[in-house]
Amino acid sequence: HDALPIYESLKDYINTDGVEVLSYIPNDTNLAMFDIQGENVFNLPESSPVVKGVRETLTKIGVL
Repeated sequence: HDALPIYESLKDYINTDGVEVLSYIPNDTNLAMFDIQGENVFNLPESSPVVKGVRETLTKIGVL
């Protein structure tokens, strides 16, 4: 069986005061490198964890 995503295994320990957690965005070295190099974060690759997490959140709220 597939392992639960990290946020699923931790959600009972995170107090969000009733605000739904829409996604967990893990550390992304791509984002750090883009920041250091002064690159536009909108050019991050589709495989980047931050892009995946933001896409998941925007999908859940109906933006995408």
